[in-house]
Amino acid sequence: MDVEIYREKVIKFVDSVIRPNLATWEESGSYPLELHALAAKENILSLGQNPEDEFHDDLACRKVLIEELSRSGSQAMVMALASHFVSLNAFKTTLPQTYTCL
Repeated sequence: MDVEIYREKVIKFVDSVIRPNLATWEESGSYPLELHALAAKENILSLGQNPEDEFHDDLACRKVLIEELSRSGSQAMVMALASHFVSLNAFKTTLPQTYTCL
């Protein structure tokens, strides 16, 4: 996916889903688990790629995801919606044959 198209998609998600609810989530001390499903439905978690296709890690889109989630004003949102890349990098480094199957 084009990086700027992905950026617009993440901005729209942050502005329509995260920012309006952030204060409530922070007051309650948690965010709804459905947030992951919403982000996945919009292909936010897959860097704009179709999850049915082979995953290609895109560093530019990963950077956009972190930048725009940070713009929400909550580092917790970055950890909630971008931390899976830590695991993917571990797979890629230690078990490359498994990573290619993801």
